[in-house]
Amino acid sequence: MVSIIVPVFNAEKTIERCCESLENQIYKDYEIILVDDGSTDSSQLICKKFVTKNKKFTLISQKNTGALEARWNGLKKAKGEYVAFVDSDDWVSPYFLDSMIQILKKYQPDLIAMGCLRETQTNSIVKEFNKIKTGYYSGNSLLELYNKALHYDGFFEFGILPYLCTKMFCREKLIQNMAGIDFSLFDGEDAAIIFPYIFECNSVYVGEECLYHYMYNSESISHNRGDDYYFNVAKLYLYMVEKFKKMGSLATIQSQLDQYMRMMVWQSKPECFIKAYEYLFPFEKVNKQSRIVLYGAGVVGQTYFHQIKKSGYCEIVGWADKRWKSMDSQFCMIAPENISSLKYDVVVIAVADKKVKNTIESELRALGVTNIL
Repeated sequence: MVSIIVPVFNAEKTIERCCESLENQIYKDYEIILVDDGSTDSSQLICKKFVTKNKKFTLISQKNTGALEARWNGLKKAKGEYVAFVDSDDWVSPYFLDSMIQILKKYQPDLIAMGCLRETQTNSIVKEFNKIKTGYYSGNSLLELYNKALHYDGFFEFGILPYLCTKMFCREKLIQNMAGIDFSLFDGEDAAIIFPYIFECNSVYVGEECLYHYMYNSESISHNRGDDYYFNVAKLYLYMVEKFKKMGSLATIQSQLDQYMRMMVWQSKPECFIKAYEYLFPFEKVNKQSRIVLYGAGVVGQTYFHQIKKSGYCEIVGWADKRWKSMDSQFCMIAPENISSLKYDVVVIAVADKKVKNTIESELRALGVTNIL
């Protein structure tokens, strides 16, 4: 059996079309779990109508905590061996499930990744395909997939489309993969699930059929990014780095992940892209919850300071600068000579110029400072 999970929030204009498309599937061994995420319109009433008339439907209600947690709660209730996701704005072809079931019967992959039909802002319809070549990947051929899954080519092209809704997952494997995910993520959360999941697969099938209709929604978060967008990007990066590190796959994915983060920053405010990337704290080189000393109170140092404070990634036990006496007292600056007296794990030099950084490192080592980054 396949479980289809549909998070629903204020979707009264589209949820009926979505549910009707799910009712009309050619393949019949499936259940539909609607998860109402605290809707304030008539969405829940429409959902109840489908639950009443069709036993394939189940309705779960939760407080408004977001689509990610709604999917997780739906996943915990799912009974199917395999799981697919559909958004309440969208709809699917009658052959949506059947096409993937035929692949399951032939290959039994841990993941099926298909294309989609995407409605644009101008109401035109375009086909979106995975850039990775169509076919079955297992054993050594998975390495080809790993090396191109997140970032395929160019400034940014996904190797595998970053949409949960164009895929079929093994339920048990997905539960294990999603355990501990940060539910506060609200943009890029699909990628935070899909790409770690891919690296835990023993086999993947990449297909080219486009049977999912991805509709443009001007009110969605991805089209209305607010002031907390960059904070979300930072949390997304930290989560994915930590996840791949635990899996032992960070070295393989690191360059792809870095490029993905550049794209995430760029797509919100291009004018901030260069500065935001250039002055990004080296999270991947510092262990989470480390005790660090930050050296340098210029633009780079202040940027690092605020990134660390906002993310809570590590603890700043000291902030040093030669000009410590003239700095704002709120930052509690210390002299470089006092670094050795602190209990710390690593000293992070926060300057942009490499020659200046090398000079500072030599000066600190002369003072007996060790573990310098």
